[in-house]
Amino acid sequence: MKQDDFLGMNNRRWNRKSLNSFWWVLLLVLLAEEIMLLLSRGGGWEAQMRYMLIPGGINFGILCLGELLYLRLKSAYHWVVVGMTTLICTVLIVAHHSLDYIQALWILPIVVSIMYFQRRLVVYTALMNLSAFLIATSLFPALRDRTSLVEWLVIPLILGVSAFVAMNSMERGMELLQELRMESVDKQNLMIQNVIKDKMVRTDPLTGLYNRAALNEHLEMLLRYADSEGFSLHVAMMDVDFFKSVNDTFGHQAGDQVLKRIASAIREGVGSSDFAARYGGEEFTIVFTDRTLEEVRQVLERIRENVELQEHPGLEGRRVTISIGLHPYGKGMEADRLLEHADAYLYQAKRKGRNRICDHLTSTEA
Repeated sequence: MKQDDFLGMNNRRWNRKSLNSFWWVLLLVLLAEEIMLLLSRGGGWEAQMRYMLIPGGINFGILCLGELLYLRLKSAYHWVVVGMTTLICTVLIVAHHSLDYIQALWILPIVVSIMYFQRRLVVYTALMNLSAFLIATSLFPALRDRTSLVEWLVIPLILGVSAFVAMNSMERGMELLQELRMESVDKQNLMIQNVIKDKMVRTDPLTGLYNRAALNEHLEMLLRYADSEGFSLHVAMMDVDFFKSVNDTFGHQAGDQVLKRIASAIREGVGSSDFAARYGGEEFTIVFTDRTLEEVRQVLERIRENVELQEHPGLEGRRVTISIGLHPYGKGMEADRLLEHADAYLYQAKRKGRNRICDHLTSTEA
């Protein structure tokens, strides 16, 4: 999603919140008015009309118009929000002109305009408030009589200063947002770089499988939890049969392509809970967790068959096979010892003719 689209959606959400707030403010003002009338003026009809029904009805109409415009306007509704705030404040000021400092309400629309982070909206709001002040004091004698010469000078000055402070506050807020955004981008870039570096450190560059260091780290971690968690663990060692003759006959580049294809077959054959690594040279290792011996043998057999069926364009029709040694984890067994056992069965597979799987069961059968 584009940033402008996101800000538009965010503004619309705040427009709705502002409109809801206006309804609550209108309800609270009417309630406060009624309480004040009962306590101080006796709630007569004239007072009800002057302080309750007329200003409340006007503000109710303003909010109804705001609801209608909210349904029709999408991107420009924030201009309506600050305009409605000015009108509502003006109605309250005219209705309660006898209250000291009531004209300070004209600062409220400027405060509301800050949340949209638009300088021209703040200027527009300040000009609207100034116009509302001049028009209201000119049209309503009671308000004009309550406005002294000093207030005629001070109120426009206060509105201008408020707009200036609002724009400076907004600019500072934008700077902070930009700094946070840049800091977030820097952290994200650093995280990506660390992930890439970690991948480079833990991954074999030729085959894309994990390297021996990552294997040792992963195996040590698994052994620490194998006894306490009670899950099964098997280690398989694989070696490419007659790989030296492939390099000697067809070159190391062809040999590298063979290793890549075998790594691809291993990657496709293992599951998400298994760990495949290039042990070194033409040797590969797979650590199986939470699988039975039979399941592990089935996975290894599929990998062995897929490798045997692979075609290698650079080898002039020659097929490549792998030999596999498999050993289960025994309680208290160290990682080096487990790898040694699997390696011993790998060489047993070599001695028995290669292109096969050997483990403690096949050794017993032999």
